[in-house]
Amino acid sequence: MNDQTILVDNIARSQFDKFKKISSCRMLINKAHIRIYALHLAKSSGRRFTRVSEDFFQRVNGRLRIMVANEVHRAPSIGVTLK
Repeated sequence: MNDQTILVDNIARSQFDKFKKISSCRMLINKAHIRIYALHLAKSSGRRFTRVSEDFFQRVNGRLRIMVANEVHRAPSIGVTLK
């Protein structure tokens, strides 16, 4: 293997390690802000919710992950900025 191949291999391995760390993060959302927003929406629609369950946060986080993945896959492969 030449030096360029080794360099590319090391960069790819480094990027994969970063991805593993990011994808294993538990939450992409800020739970405090989601709680405030959800309870505000509930109050403004006349509902009497006062608490937010962990299941609610897990669903919101899961939907956000799916939405971000869909946006990335849908983006054209032109340029370096996701638009």
